[in-house]
Amino acid sequence: MKAIGYRLSIILAAYGACTFDAASQLQAWTLTNGEVVEGELVNFFGDNVSLKTREGRTLQIPFLRFTEEDRTRLELENPPKLDISLTSVSEKKNFPAGPRPETQRPPEQRVHYGVTVKQTSTGSYHHELTLDMFIIGQERLGDRFLLLDHQQAPFRLDAQNRRIFDFRSNREVGLKNFTISGFTRGEKYFGYLAIVTDARGKIVAAGYSHEWLWNNVEELKMRGIGNFMDESCKRVFPTRPKPFF
Repeated sequence: MKAIGYRLSIILAAYGACTFDAASQLQAWTLTNGEVVEGELVNFFGDNVSLKTREGRTLQIPFLRFTEEDRTRLELENPPKLDISLTSVSEKKNFPAGPRPETQRPPEQRVHYGVTVKQTSTGSYHHELTLDMFIIGQERLGDRFLLLDHQQAPFRLDAQNRRIFDFRSNREVGLKNFTISGFTRGEKYFGYLAIVTDARGKIVAAGYSHEWLWNNVEELKMRGIGNFMDESCKRVFPTRPKPFF
């Protein structure tokens, strides 16, 4: 059995990967001398922080002048830019010959899905991130979808791992393809959604194959592995074959 690996690199504009910038809003920031500065975070790069005041002025304040608590907040509000790619490794599974051709179990594709998260921006990020990966299948008989896999994994991006996180699920997904009474049965890969959140649970990046998965992410989170669903990610029954006469 031959193992096959492939990557689906998701280009931001074309295929639905997105990053999330810090909220554009006035916030109160405390300096080490006790002074409180109100401003919108415009930029944080290197040793300086740019804040825009209510009056529209831009303040340049050294990073080390902020309190330790606000330095952490500044780092969290300035997450790295990420590229998200789907990965998989698959093999064809053959079964022993049955007593009759009509009872022979057809081969299955067995797949382990994963995601690679790569930092594309410069600088270090010292906080833990969490990957949330959803793998979506589609039934071969009809047009319903099902959750093939859902995994979570914490990770960090640092110089030791070259700011790349390669995750592969330990769940083996079986994609069946067979015919009963003239009806094709089984399931096939359809798409994915991958979300990266920071230590606060705030989404900092996402990649997806189909926009409706992203639009219905809260509903998708309620589905269990093996659940069937429609394009609103609400649970449905699988398509039933037509009566055979």
